[in-house]
Amino acid sequence: MKRQRCYFSLIIILGVYLYVKSSTHERSFKLENYLKISVKIFCTREI
Repeated sequence: MKRQRCYFSLIIILGVYLYVKSSTHERSFKLENYLKISVKIFCTREI
């Protein structure tokens, strides 16, 4: 159950990431770092 929540959060984060990347190219680098950090926070804490 906790693992499912991790994957669910990943899908949302990925969707936001792709949306922002398609609209702006400047913030994509900062967003990638944010993605990696949020993945670590969500997945390591839940599992």
